Amino acid sequence: MARNNPYQVLGVPPTADEEEIKRAYRRLAKRHHPDRNLEDKHAEERFKEIGRAYGILRDPKKRADFDRKGFHPFPAQAAGPSPFESSRGFAEIFESLFSDLHRQPAKDFGIRPERGKDLKFHATIALEDIVAGVTKPIQVTRMETCQLCQGNGTSTRSRPQACVVCGGLGYVRRKHGLLDVKAACRACGGTGEVILDVCKRCGGTGRTQKERTLRVRIPPGAEDGMRLKVRGEGDGGIRGGGAGDLFVTIGVRPHEEFRREGTDVHYSLTVNMVEAALGADRTVPTLDGSTHVKIPAGTQSGNTFRLRGKGLPKKGGGERGDQLVHIRVETPTRMNRKQRRLLEEFARRGTDSGRLSHESEKTQAFSPSSVLVGLNKWFRRLPLWKS
Repeated sequence: MARNNPYQVLGVPPTADEEEIKRAYRRLAKRHHPDRNLEDKHAEERFKEIGRAYGILRDPKKRADFDRKGFHPFPAQAAGPSPFESSRGFAEIFESLFSDLHRQPAKDFGIRPERGKDLKFHATIALEDIVAGVTKPIQVTRMETCQLCQGNGTSTRSRPQACVVCGGLGYVRRKHGLLDVKAACRACGGTGEVILDVCKRCGGTGRTQKERTLRVRIPPGAEDGMRLKVRGEGDGGIRGGGAGDLFVTIGVRPHEEFRREGTDVHYSLTVNMVEAALGADRTVPTLDGSTHVKIPAGTQSGNTFRLRGKGLPKKGGGERGDQLVHIRVETPTRMNRKQRRLLEEFARRGTDSGRLSHESEKTQAFSPSSVLVGLNKWFRRLPLWKS
């Protein structure tokens, strides 16, 4: 075998194109591979010589340089690494050069398993559900692996066939000047396979749309806008890929009576003038049910009472906040003659000593604040008005 001419080594003419050179190299490399010629001591040297020749002719720059300068004998140890002496090793070289022979599809043309998409859902809960947490059923529509074809998209009587356009490789070669570029095969979408007899249930997609009812646990102390991740409850994967996840965003429905601030809840309690002046025992709602609140005598509008531990728990559970009861004293807007006369009598008689000075009468006769101060003494004998 001539050692000074790569064309002679591979047995191709100087006008040979890339495909002719590649075919010649494959043929000779398989024939002279050391693993196939264990008893031949010179097989490895011939194999390396074939590799060096192919390394020159496969590179447009090296080939042009050789064609211009003429013959140069190959040294025993050629300058620069041989394609079979590089760190890539024999396995990687053969994978790149002989992949077409073994019909191995390209690695980067969409034929790998594909993970399913993540899904999103908005769940609305009541403020009371935050106290102990709640398990909420939600309905999601998602893509699942077709049970009839087990995800391969074919009918039970057939299997996917190799694509005739790309030969099952998943890619096609295209020339761009001196470059040989691989592009995904449009006929098979880069999978290397086509389905001739599609599954009637999924139409060849390998997945079907299903509506599922899932039970999602919302923890105590959940906040408005919180997002929960439910693993594996999104769309099913393609070609054996894993399922996506389900992300549930929490929305807390506004309450008719309570206002939330962190772990505390606020409640507004309206009392009339008599209750504020004389004191009263009122029933107020809480997140746990109803409870009694004692309104002391002389309570003013704007006073706040704190109910310990009647608020919301911290995020994830734990110690609860408080409920703050804000007092609003209501002044009657409509009174009958008797009610008005009794109030006027109260204003004239004063608060502590039973007498009011002339100056006090002028400033406090019909003031709601002056009436509140003396209600504890006088209103025990007066009938309550209708407000």
